[in-house]
Amino acid sequence: MKTTKENNEKLSWNLLYYIILHGTLGNIGNILSNISITYEIDIKNFIDHKNNTINKDDVDNFEISSFALTSIFGQLFICFIFHKLVINFGSSFSWIFIRHYLVIAACLLMILAKIEGLSIILLFSQFLFGANSFFILPQSVFIGECGSFNKRASVILNINTANMFISVIITSLTPKEILINEENWHYIYVIGIASSTCYLLLLNDIKETPKYLFFINPNFQKIYESLIFYRKENIDIEKEIDNYENEVSMYKKRLSMTISEILNLKNMRKRIFLILLGEISQKISLYIILSPYIEKILNYLNLPLFYTSSIIIGLQLGGLAASMLSSVISEQFSRKKLFITFIILSGISFKIMFLGILFQNVHESNLFSQIVCILALYLSTVISNIGHNCITPILINDIIPIHGKVAAIQILSIFSNMIQVYLIITFVPLYNLLGSGIFLSYNFFITISMFLLVKYLPDTSDKMVYQIFNDYEEL
Repeated sequence: MKTTKENNEKLSWNLLYYIILHGTLGNIGNILSNISITYEIDIKNFIDHKNNTINKDDVDNFEISSFALTSIFGQLFICFIFHKLVINFGSSFSWIFIRHYLVIAACLLMILAKIEGLSIILLFSQFLFGANSFFILPQSVFIGECGSFNKRASVILNINTANMFISVIITSLTPKEILINEENWHYIYVIGIASSTCYLLLLNDIKETPKYLFFINPNFQKIYESLIFYRKENIDIEKEIDNYENEVSMYKKRLSMTISEILNLKNMRKRIFLILLGEISQKISLYIILSPYIEKILNYLNLPLFYTSSIIIGLQLGGLAASMLSSVISEQFSRKKLFITFIILSGISFKIMFLGILFQNVHESNLFSQIVCILALYLSTVISNIGHNCITPILINDIIPIHGKVAAIQILSIFSNMIQVYLIITFVPLYNLLGSGIFLSYNFFITISMFLLVKYLPDTSDKMVYQIFNDYEEL
């Protein structure tokens, strides 16, 4: 059990600084990727020199987000080679340096597309943005291990808060009268290059995370330096090392498992299954589903398209406010209670969206439907950022030993991307077929996930990985 000292230990200033740095400049590539996907119709329109602004027909004819699909293929590409990257370069080098080389290359391609007027270059750029986006999960998992025992979730949630902060700033530049117009749209990628370059310069002295150092090569001098770097000098080094040893000794080999190895172990399959349930509930959320098609939905609701940026900024502000509360809420309630609450509220957002679209179909009313649908989107964004979108890295750190973290990240990323491919490809056809009923069908899947989590997920917030090992043997 946790001691009073562990309960009262706060994040060190050094760790807090790196949380802010990784969450802001470190996630710039993901923010730019999301902006590209949101304004895909506009950007393609600018490259083809059709019009300075898109019209209703452009949006009505938009069926599948090629930017979103290409981004997923980029994520899958890096996912399949991630194990080799970590073995050859280490975890931190992979999700810091390789990631931002990709961001800089993607931004340069976007600028080249603007100069040459070649829309095919946009897809190569989005592929690289997607490859960069894969590293969000390993970033959260490995940095999450650097805090004290009772702060592992807070570290992850605070990274998300920092991410939302920079996202609000960058998104505020997207209104069509500022950057997202034919003359200026490429400047947002100039900002991306500057941000990534600054980030890399600030991280020259970054150290590998202490637990990973202990796992790959127990050089106690390096482990000590890493612990002091991320924590503070008065920590109990011997106790930390004992905890690492207890976790590492769960398996005989001191090697990172491959995907096949982790799936061949019954107790690991059970844990992966539970995290997959959390991932399903998080990915099948209203805001994630509608993000590539936000302009299409607003167009259907007869909202002027120039409102798109204002609505997105409003959603981002709501997400930022929610994320600022997430760490405090996480410490007040058990993981299990929080996750179930998130899923229930996410299901409510689908039902609200269903009612808004249904009212639009029956009464052809604008104002009421617009208010209800935007409220549903707002609720989904708030729930996502108050902790729902951090379910996966939190559970990985709770229940997956260091041996299986790399393979678990790969498995969950593959599964997550397959869900997203399905959602992107099928949303418009199913929406045309089922209308508002599509949102009730999505609710069905997350409800199943909720019941399975209620039945099988032990509370993990007050136990380390090696302490809950036996809990999962009983599943």
